[in-house]
Amino acid sequence: MPTPTVTYCTVLATNYLPKALALAESLERQMGARLVVLLIDAESLDGPRPARGPADPVAGHRLPRPRPA
Repeated sequence: MPTPTVTYCTVLATNYLPKALALAESLERQMGARLVVLLIDAESLDGPRPARGPADPVAGHRLPRPRPA
């Protein structure tokens, strides 16, 4: 498979992760694209994860918080 040239992103709760992984597999198979998944309710990503799959899950708490103006 060639290096992906397009990366998509979605924001969702962990209960929708299986659907996002199915979408990621389809994007990889059909377009050679990757999917970044931002999990808004994940405390961590300590559970089982695919080592090198078409999705890159990110726990929402790891993102920097905006500073108040």
